[in-house]
Amino acid sequence: PIAPSWLTAPSWSTAPSSGLQHMQLSIFVATWGRTAMIRSRGVASFLDELSARGFAGVEATAEELGASLKERVEYCRLLQARGLRLIYAAYTSWLGYEGAHPGFTTPPEHLAALDAELAKAAELEAAAPGTLAHINIHGGCDSFDEAQADEYYSGALPRIDAFLATHAHLSTGARSGVSHESHRGRPLFHPTPTRRLLAKHGRDRLKLTLDVSHWHVSSERIVGFAPTTNRPDPEALGAANVEWGAAEAALAEAARREEEVPPGVAAERRWLHGEAYLAVEHVHARIGSGQSAQTPPGEDADWNAVRAHVAMWRTVWGNLSASGAREAIVTPEYGPGYFTGQSCVTKEWSPEALWAQTLAASAHLREEFAAWEAGRPPTGQ
Repeated sequence: PIAPSWLTAPSWSTAPSSGLQHMQLSIFVATWGRTAMIRSRGVASFLDELSARGFAGVEATAEELGASLKERVEYCRLLQARGLRLIYAAYTSWLGYEGAHPGFTTPPEHLAALDAELAKAAELEAAAPGTLAHINIHGGCDSFDEAQADEYYSGALPRIDAFLATHAHLSTGARSGVSHESHRGRPLFHPTPTRRLLAKHGRDRLKLTLDVSHWHVSSERIVGFAPTTNRPDPEALGAANVEWGAAEAALAEAARREEEVPPGVAAERRWLHGEAYLAVEHVHARIGSGQSAQTPPGEDADWNAVRAHVAMWRTVWGNLSASGAREAIVTPEYGPGYFTGQSCVTKEWSPEALWAQTLAASAHLREEFAAWEAGRPPTGQ
């Protein structure tokens, strides 16, 4: 693995070493929160737009692909015809984090649901070969105690091994092809249980889909960064965040403070970049804050959150490239308005605004990947 250079240099992030093979960035679009918009436009028309914009495909649940196997297969064949692919979102409970939560559930219930989800993914790949790019598992429950969490992963990991034995095209380098999301509501909802689970089950087997915004919310801070807001004075009125790119002096001050990181924060960074991020093979790249999982459309993200996310992306890209992975997969998964903390009771959220935010986030990802690949600092520095 490549050590994150912020440990020794102001750029706080990893650039590719000479001699590493070329790795492409593949950006997928989450259908979550925009299914109705896609249907109104027409699936074929929407996929044409994705192809024209250079996206690699969609990340979707079986239900988002269609109500029946026939509809799901048709969707996958439309992807296949355009050279697009599918990241299959597998849920063992609480589909889409909508509706009533099932409450306390048991590991055997989740493992039975995982069996069903893996079977659905296999059906789709058999009907449209080469379409399946990855499986992202929303598995288990945050109510599990340590023994239950171990029971769940001890059952899930052999099931995944068996699936990958018959779908070897999913695995390249450090990318196994199946990963588990660090989402609230799941055993991986916070860095502390994740640290124990990675140590117990091995980061070479328990692969992560890192939506680090959930760790920020569950920790009520930007993990790895001491400040919790960009606002100079919490009592001050006005915008909560420094406008993007407007305060170069503030950036210089932030770089100066890089050398004054409290020891505990430095230790947390070392664990994140030196251990946890080694297990990451898929990234959900939305940027939120310590209070919400994503920034509302049209608002500037907290600069500390931006720095933390970009540093994570660079470390993950460096690890994947060093492992021989041919591509880095990422989904800028901006979802429905209630994930921003805004009231959707008094103010409707706009799927079109969500789409515009997704496009802007994708452009940012491409810029950052190009800068990383060229050995340049992050674009915001």
